[in-house]
Amino acid sequence: MVSKEILNSHSVGTLKKEISKTNIKGYSKLKKAEIIELMLKSKEKFMHIEMKEKSKRQMKKKKEEGTHTMPDGTVMSGESHGEDSKPVKKKKIKLLKKEEPKKERKKIKLVSFDKKEEPKKLTERIKEFNKKYNANEIKKQKLDKSNLKKYTDPYFKELEEIEKMLSDIDDNIKFIKDNKELSSTFTDIKKNFVRRVKSNMKKQKANKK
Repeated sequence: MVSKEILNSHSVGTLKKEISKTNIKGYSKLKKAEIIELMLKSKEKFMHIEMKEKSKRQMKKKKEEGTHTMPDGTVMSGESHGEDSKPVKKKKIKLLKKEEPKKERKKIKLVSFDKKEEPKKLTERIKEFNKKYNANEIKKQKLDKSNLKKYTDPYFKELEEIEKMLSDIDDNIKFIKDNKELSSTFTDIKKNFVRRVKSNMKKQKANKK
């Protein structure tokens, strides 16, 4: 015979499906307890419903609940926990931690830059530049269209490098002041190089005639 305990063993969804098979209405918004009360009022329509079989998981849980741990760590089974209790074998699981290889720290060599050397290098570079491209040196060159690039390309390359070196110095204005003569010659060459080269080529052309 159907009872409250039997109905309670089923889910709300199952109970609603059973009610839907009858002509009973107005149950959709009811809670489980209310649905059970409604069904019990019409027991004859639900006589076929039996106690729901417990799942394997519930059985396992109940079995586990009947165990207890002794002071020595042994797990015993049995409701009485007395003489009839049997030790339950407990599996020992060892977790092996993988040893991570130690990361070797790369040794970084610290390179020290002596800022005092930079102005010295720049001074030597400008001296060499002034020597190669001053007005007297340009006059010595026999320049025409065939060899013009061989002379001018290195000039522009060196000029660019020197100007970069000047911009990298912490105080390039102080450097220019400390090397007035050198800087003055450098500025003169930079300003008049192209004009002097053109003048040289005109003279060479005139000499050929």
